[in-house]
Amino acid sequence: MSIPTVVFDDFWIHAQSPEYSEILKDYVGKWMLFIPAKRINETWDKIKRETESGNLGIAAKTATMMPNARSNDSFVQLICVYTKDFSDLEDVKKVLGKLRDLGFAGRLNYKEDEATRSDIYGKGASLYTTSSGLEIKQMRAPIEPNLVK
Repeated sequence: MSIPTVVFDDFWIHAQSPEYSEILKDYVGKWMLFIPAKRINETWDKIKRETESGNLGIAAKTATMMPNARSNDSFVQLICVYTKDFSDLEDVKKVLGKLRDLGFAGRLNYKEDEATRSDIYGKGASLYTTSSGLEIKQMRAPIEPNLVK
């Protein structure tokens, strides 16, 4: 089932682009869309369709109705739209441009997955932010992946 408001047994629903398997996952980052809960199904349908057709990022995921301790607002749901490399600003901006084309006009925040793996959330977590248009402001130094496992 890929309708966020009817999934209660998993935190996320995922979508992947056709090029997903070619990605170096250590460098992945994501645009974070905070969507009013009443619009999550229609918004996810649009993001999922564009992602799976290869028009928007490498992958996407949306929060479901499963309670999540990281969520502090039950009226807002998170959708993440992934890029292949947080340091590839051309690709980060390309995905931002597509999000703008899809109607996401306000402030958007972006962070690398390494920040999430490092348990960095909330104020100060964003690597990049944009208030409108395609201008991206870097907010902090990137957290480089720890490639030694």
